[in-house]
Amino acid sequence: MVRQVDCLFDRPNVGQSLTRKQLAMSSSHDLTKSKSTDEKNPQQPEQSKQRRQELNALIGKHVLLTVGQPPELFRVQVRRLWDDHYRVNLFVGADATAVRVAHSYFLVADSEGNILHTTPRLAKHY
Repeated sequence: MVRQVDCLFDRPNVGQSLTRKQLAMSSSHDLTKSKSTDEKNPQQPEQSKQRRQELNALIGKHVLLTVGQPPELFRVQVRRLWDDHYRVNLFVGADATAVRVAHSYFLVADSEGNILHTTPRLAKHY
């Protein structure tokens, strides 16, 4: 959203007037000078993406070690929702046409991938 607005004010629109909302936004925030940290260091997004992938894999591994590996495990999906909150889904099925969610957990994990709290509670199933 910020990048869309940023682009709007980077290049003045010749012959096109700005709305009051756009003018208010441009006067209250200097969007042309505010660059994200991703733009300052091009390697940072790649490092951040790699770190997230490693953390997701570690959280998925911890869930599987606790729950056990279900028969016909198809995929472990770890989705970061916000901050340190995640949704972990264990999909089972013989192939992609027969996949279903066997277990789903909402969890909180620290920056090292250690699980601090889950809903529902993790229990050994397999």
